[in-house]
Amino acid sequence: MPTRSECQKYAPELHYLYREDINGLAPLIMENGAVGPNPMLVNSTLYQLAFDEANNDSVVNLAANGTARRTMTVDKSGVADIRKLKGDFTSTAVLLNLWDNEYQRYLMNNPVHASTIIGSGTFPYTMPIPFLMHPTQHIRAELQDISGNPNSVRFNFEGQRYYFDSEAFIFARTSYANKISRPYWYTTDDDVSLAVGNNIVTAFMTIVNEADFYLQRITTSQTGEFRVRIYNQSVGRGFTNGWVHSSVFGGTGQNYKDFEPMLLQRRTQLRFDFINMHGATNDIYITFGGTHYYYER
Repeated sequence: MPTRSECQKYAPELHYLYREDINGLAPLIMENGAVGPNPMLVNSTLYQLAFDEANNDSVVNLAANGTARRTMTVDKSGVADIRKLKGDFTSTAVLLNLWDNEYQRYLMNNPVHASTIIGSGTFPYTMPIPFLMHPTQHIRAELQDISGNPNSVRFNFEGQRYYFDSEAFIFARTSYANKISRPYWYTTDDDVSLAVGNNIVTAFMTIVNEADFYLQRITTSQTGEFRVRIYNQSVGRGFTNGWVHSSVFGGTGQNYKDFEPMLLQRRTQLRFDFINMHGATNDIYITFGGTHYYYER
């Protein structure tokens, strides 16, 4: 992560914005050590970003075990500053993958269980980091029902939209911070399904080559109880001193609290050992929520 002095030395035009300032990016701007209302801010409003739909219903009707793709497009007016994610389902048994068209990347390593990142109106899911979207930017949602029944899906990003006198100038100021950091979610490299019994089942999670990952939240969805131990194979350290029960992990509907960001360096591989405590087959979905940082090492 570049320091302030390095930014000033190698990119003096970016001296007024640093990565740690991202939470106050708009409508407040850090400039020469002072914080104040951005004089270019004309107006701001609450903003909901939902599925693009001609009938204005913003619902996706999935057939049993069916799939669908939908886009969510900022409507060419203002800068969207996304902070929350919430939705409504006939059944939350949906796998979700999000594609960011601006950076031509998925925001997940694999599709994640929707219930692990989409909250409710009462307990919305807080984005790991504010997600700034240009007026013409879009997110593509790829959905797959795994409930085995027809499923109606609605969800939306929530935040604020800012209207500036000069959006190009504003984005010139924020582009550095926005380019090196994006919200990101990891799940296991392969599906985890535990048979009945006490056998240990092992799964892995691999951090990509091009970014470091700062882990801030662990959420899970499962058929029933399980035990797990987590081990960082790349540095030879465990996350636990032994087996921990699935109850220690929160779901998005439980007002789950973040912990202090924990660095998982690029190319890190985590090992998960699971034991089923459920009297039937146990399908487990574990999601690590956090932030990708794209910078050279």
